[in-house]
Amino acid sequence: MNPSAGTIFGLTTVKSLTEITESVDVVDVFRPADETPEIARQAVAIAASALWLQIGIESAEAARIATDGGMTVIMNTCMGATHKRLRSTGAI
Repeated sequence: MNPSAGTIFGLTTVKSLTEITESVDVVDVFRPADETPEIARQAVAIAASALWLQIGIESAEAARIATDGGMTVIMNTCMGATHKRLRSTGAI
């Protein structure tokens, strides 16, 4: 999803999560914090399992929306660094 690009690396993007037709496990967010409550609403609407806000992104409102919608919420954390750390410990 990218609200301002039609294609990225030759792949067609959608402007909102609700345009995605496949199931979504994790919504990984690289947008400004003030945009995250709406992203959380859309993530709940498509029944995503988790809302992951990358480094520097925190929103109590987005966290509440996602949590109330039954989602796991992670904020201000890099998914790549977390994956690397967990792999090095043998957790994954």
